[in-house]
Amino acid sequence: MRVIVILVFFSSFLFGENTCGSLKVNLDEFTTQIESLKDREPDPSFYDGLDNQYYDLTANLKSNICAEQTDSLRLMLMLYYSEFVVKSQGDLERYQILLRQVHKLMVVYIEELGEKLDLLGESRDGIRENWSPRLQYISEALDQIDRNYKPMTVKILRRDNRIFTEMTKVLTYDGKDYAPVQVHFRPPKDIFSDDIKRRRLMYLTSKYELVLTSYNTVDGFYFDIPLVPLSNKMRTRPEDTYAITFNQNLRYRINKFNQVNQDTLMIEPDENWVFRSLVPTTFSKIQIPSKLNYYIYDKNQNIVLDKSLFTVVDGGDTSNLYLPNDPDLNYELRLQSKKNGSLLFLVTLLSLVAIIGGGVYVSVL
Repeated sequence: MRVIVILVFFSSFLFGENTCGSLKVNLDEFTTQIESLKDREPDPSFYDGLDNQYYDLTANLKSNICAEQTDSLRLMLMLYYSEFVVKSQGDLERYQILLRQVHKLMVVYIEELGEKLDLLGESRDGIRENWSPRLQYISEALDQIDRNYKPMTVKILRRDNRIFTEMTKVLTYDGKDYAPVQVHFRPPKDIFSDDIKRRRLMYLTSKYELVLTSYNTVDGFYFDIPLVPLSNKMRTRPEDTYAITFNQNLRYRINKFNQVNQDTLMIEPDENWVFRSLVPTTFSKIQIPSKLNYYIYDKNQNIVLDKSLFTVVDGGDTSNLYLPNDPDLNYELRLQSKKNGSLLFLVTLLSLVAIIGGGVYVSVL
């Protein structure tokens, strides 16, 4: 019901104003199309096809001047797409990112709109009536994700007790060939009674390769399956727990993965496992000398981001920074000398992808 309110609001607010040529027509057609597809079951090829249309429209919005409507059109597109496509396809990591972006952009837009109304001597009552419910809806949606989904964590206990200091892919060796270790998990039965959780499981496809990309300073790199649905059951009967297997021969159960407790699975490596340090294609690694300050700047929101949002591994003389290759994240890396404070140069995520293709690292030594 809340979604319908948002649709009515955006339709009246955006499309009742002066038109903005063919771009606005295309945007209207696209939002009408995706609204009708909200019940479509998760399908990677279908999702990829809509992504291409979404990014084309987003690029056109950024390059096209539609008077004062550009920001509101962009907000509408992000909110429609996140709700009717991204969420329904089970891609909750991206849904979470988009909602956070929309919320921050909406706060800025509301403030700027309020300042314009003040200059005109008009009331802000319309802003409070029309925009506050939208901000509340987004906040509640983000809270729902935080309450019902958590990362499922697997940590490998090496026999020499060393931690992993680099992103690592775990392979198995059969005497002839190397192959990635496959991770499968089977959820408890109660998960399937919730449609969004069911869609999330379909998106996850119950199959992962064992690649260590999560990090903290105590444990080093470890494996996470992001935003796994929490069980509603507090008991630990087999049917109420998650089962995890590695290459179909090593089987474990996580006894508690509910809203109260989420156990971490600690495993010892199989004798045929091989650890290979590499950066997945979904990340870019940048090696920064300790003599430089660096800042991660979000170009969409025009703010400096907290470094804790990214993986940073301090190594004495250098810091290794891992940035996700995500087209929804539009940021740049700003490097600055600690001595004189002068800005040396900028590195954007898009330039990294264009130059190195992702999956490797750039050294600025």
